[in-house]
Amino acid sequence: MFDLDGYDFSLKNVVTNINDYNKASSVLEKEGNHSFSNDGFPVDIYTSGLKNSYQKKILVIFSGAISKRENKSAPFFSGKNIAKTLDLPLIAISDPTLALSKSLSLSWYAGNEYFKNISVVINNLLKNIQNKYDAELLLVGGSGGGFAVLDQLSLFREPSKKVKALIWNPQTNILNYHLNYVQQYIFISFPSDIKAMRHVKDYRDLKLSDCKDILEKHKIRYDVSKFKIDDAINLLYLQNVSDDHVDKHTKPFIEGCNNLVNSNELIITNKTSNINVLLGSWGEGHAVPPMHLILSALDSISTSSSSNSAKRLIEAYPTYFFTDANSNKYNYRIRSRFVDVVLTVPINWKQNPFNNKNWVHHFMSLRWVIASNFEPQKLKVLLTDFYSYHVKRAINNPYYNNLRGDHTAAERMNGLCKLYSKYKDYHDLALSGIIVRLVKAEIGNLLSESMYREGTNHALMIDISLMNCFLSVEKLRYMLDLNYIVIRANETLLKIFYADGMTRENSISYQEYNYDIVNSFINKLEELTDYINSDILTEIISFADVVKIETKKILGYSLRDDGTYLELGDTFSDPKPGMLQDFQLDSPNFNSNVKELLHPYSSKSGYYVNNGLILYRDIKEKNIVHFGQTIMYGSNTHKQNDELSFCLSLNGDDVFIDPGYSTSVSYEQQEYMKSSFSHSTLNVLGSTWKTFDIGEDSNQVKNVSYTNDELSYTLVHKRIENFIISLDVVINPNSLSLSYSSINQTNIPNLKVNRFVLSADSKIIQLSDNKLIIKTKEKNVELIVLNGDNIKILVGNSIYTKFNSDLVSKESKVIDIFYYADILSVQINFNSQELL
Repeated sequence: MFDLDGYDFSLKNVVTNINDYNKASSVLEKEGNHSFSNDGFPVDIYTSGLKNSYQKKILVIFSGAISKRENKSAPFFSGKNIAKTLDLPLIAISDPTLALSKSLSLSWYAGNEYFKNISVVINNLLKNIQNKYDAELLLVGGSGGGFAVLDQLSLFREPSKKVKALIWNPQTNILNYHLNYVQQYIFISFPSDIKAMRHVKDYRDLKLSDCKDILEKHKIRYDVSKFKIDDAINLLYLQNVSDDHVDKHTKPFIEGCNNLVNSNELIITNKTSNINVLLGSWGEGHAVPPMHLILSALDSISTSSSSNSAKRLIEAYPTYFFTDANSNKYNYRIRSRFVDVVLTVPINWKQNPFNNKNWVHHFMSLRWVIASNFEPQKLKVLLTDFYSYHVKRAINNPYYNNLRGDHTAAERMNGLCKLYSKYKDYHDLALSGIIVRLVKAEIGNLLSESMYREGTNHALMIDISLMNCFLSVEKLRYMLDLNYIVIRANETLLKIFYADGMTRENSISYQEYNYDIVNSFINKLEELTDYINSDILTEIISFADVVKIETKKILGYSLRDDGTYLELGDTFSDPKPGMLQDFQLDSPNFNSNVKELLHPYSSKSGYYVNNGLILYRDIKEKNIVHFGQTIMYGSNTHKQNDELSFCLSLNGDDVFIDPGYSTSVSYEQQEYMKSSFSHSTLNVLGSTWKTFDIGEDSNQVKNVSYTNDELSYTLVHKRIENFIISLDVVINPNSLSLSYSSINQTNIPNLKVNRFVLSADSKIIQLSDNKLIIKTKEKNVELIVLNGDNIKILVGNSIYTKFNSDLVSKESKVIDIFYYADILSVQINFNSQELL
């Protein structure tokens, strides 16, 4: 038997069984609260106006979460004022599960262990009422009530009468909602299952997997995102763009089985246009649409299709939505590699609709504003809103005046300086005035030590933007101590690079990127020579020349024959020729060919070994061997667990690869791509890699020798807990020899695995227990484990994704060698004759 601690038993009109739908629908003709029973479990429904519903529309309302529930008893009814305003008959259904406890505020009409098929029973009753009155049903609900509406719609298969629906900010998968709500629902609704779980003493002990198991055990319909909605049903789905539901609930619904695609502006619809998702902005987060918007939407959809209703709303409320027909209104479109976002003031400047920090950087840097070239009045409104939000109202935003937004703020300052230069003499002084006020606020932020990440390229970018401000906004020079800024920038510059000019950021791409920042720094200095101490200027320019020389070597030796970089460290495959234009001075016949820009290092045999980076190239008449390896540890910036990882290319074909740049992918992908298992390196199972704070001296390159086209060296690192790992490497035009050694400081035997990450185009053939052939387009590469006792070789696919600058992903293949010995020797022969 069940306890109904959250229920008010004072209601009358009790019907024995709600499953007697004919009798129940007759009872509901009388206005007021009605309490029915399903095997003793109460089902409460409020109705009004049903007697006059023949051939009319009936409003059916489902409630969302109940606020301050601890002081309230079920049942709960919503929609009375809406029905009265629209003069529509009303059926308001209370969620039966809420009767179980005052601690439960939301249960989605999904069911409980005593009444599992709530949604089916409700649907059968609604169909009976619809047929009785020959009426159109208009289902309405927001948030958790929106979930219930979607569930109901999926049960109206081939409806004989019209069914329409309006929902806003709905959950579409219970398990994707806030965990504490899910835990409370499961804990209270399924007590028998909870009692059987020894580890659960309180609802907070429930894991998400526990919740899923219980829902599936009882066949509860917890995910409506994939339910098909009949083409005869009209649905208007309103979603606030700053709500976290966009990612967790709306996108799964869009990607479900209803074939939704982008239509025009902010409408996402299907081929038959009966389902329309309309994105808008009417507040922050999970904000309920204003009542006048809800009433207008209901009035519209009750007399028209959801497609026409969506268009009407856009036309009627340009402050919430966008349409080309309202181009004279101030709507702001943010274009990016994601779906375009259109905003109207007031703007929620903390929004992150795609849960992606790169989008937030793009948004908060205001570079989209510069690119859009808004007309002056429209620009003034936008910048005034930005100023009001961040300066006047001082709303905390990490990407405005926090260390997290240092790069963003530097770009924003440069953009504001461009706008000031463009509009400083514009006849509307308010426009230049708001720009100046914003620049003044940015100066205060960028001079703050709390926003300055010393020793990083972001810090140098901040100082360059302040120098740019000094040049562009003369009236604010009184706020800027230029020599202080330049000295601070120089100190940061010397921490970004080693004394020999190589970046400390553990990346080929960041050698290129930071070199470009150095050039920007020098260009600004040359414009400010009259204001800067000459000794400091000479010192900086001299070091910049050192960086240039080293950059050309590193990038040149890293460049493949096809014009891409070996992806060692956090590296993009594709060079950025615009960042290398300074090298045209070394190439009289300049063009955008990166190989020519980086000549002679891009096309010569030889090697480069410095600060943990090893590069080797050998060019013979018909044979090109290109190899790179890393044990770089110059700083924590862009660091990965990639010690000993390497890339190998033969005649332009990749054999062994590295994952490359990671920060443009999801957090989960980032974490994997930084991990040792995405690299060709040695792992000790059961031992963790140390965090990036153990000091640069943990990694060493020793015994470097280059003779007769053969390079040999030893790598040593202490990044794995309780182990010292070393690798002896010998590479020549014909082979690569790798001898791994591990010193175990615990004397406890450990299983080790050497992973080798291969190109997706490679084909692997295992010839014996210790020998494989890796087939490329032109080569058969032989991999032999020389000390082959007690080893196990497994071949498979890597789960990580490799990204180039265009974010094109490629799956890779892996060879894993498992062994217990302290030494593993692997010979890789480039010109095997086997299988030819």
